[in-house]
Amino acid sequence: MKQIKILAAAAFFMATATAGHAEGIYASGFGGLNILPSEEFTIGDGITVHIFDYKAGYTFGGAVGTRIAENIRAEFELSRFSADVDRLRVPEAPLTIDLTGDAQGTVGLANVWFDWENDSAISPYAGLGLGLGRVAMDTAEPGFGAILVGSETGLAAQAGAGLRLAASNSVTVDLGYRFKTVRNLGFFVPDLGADTTDFNLSMHQFQLGLTYQFD
Repeated sequence: MKQIKILAAAAFFMATATAGHAEGIYASGFGGLNILPSEEFTIGDGITVHIFDYKAGYTFGGAVGTRIAENIRAEFELSRFSADVDRLRVPEAPLTIDLTGDAQGTVGLANVWFDWENDSAISPYAGLGLGLGRVAMDTAEPGFGAILVGSETGLAAQAGAGLRLAASNSVTVDLGYRFKTVRNLGFFVPDLGADTTDFNLSMHQFQLGLTYQFD
């Protein structure tokens, strides 16, 4: 419920700002490389630390937004991501298990971007986003069965920066970096009959996009 209230407040802020200052709508699409850093989490008792390692994956998505002030844009973004799991480590054991399966999901965000516009065709930007993420985990140890499974929704946030290159009056090329995170997820561990605790999913995303500005 707290997550829904936060998202609703962010959406209300954007809607109010847009209504008062909108200067045209734009739509964008993007795709790129998705790198998930190793994440620590615990299971059940919350004592023994486990670590998931991932392989590089991908992301793609789109956004619709508008300029709400001279150098500020507000937008709604929806994106998908996926990355294969590599292994599970338990340092205290010590134990390392090679895994199959993946982590994938959908993230919806309300973003605010600040543009540093200048006399050239290239403009840097940076900003933040807040929303919700739905993450699905389907991992297994070959020959032994499921390790961690399920789908969970958590509070999502991002910080990002990049360069916007004006290709024409209406089309802009976007070279960007995003750090995304989805927090406090609980997945089921069949062998132990318990859920994960303190499970967070973070992503480093390097993306290329195109934006079309409507009149």
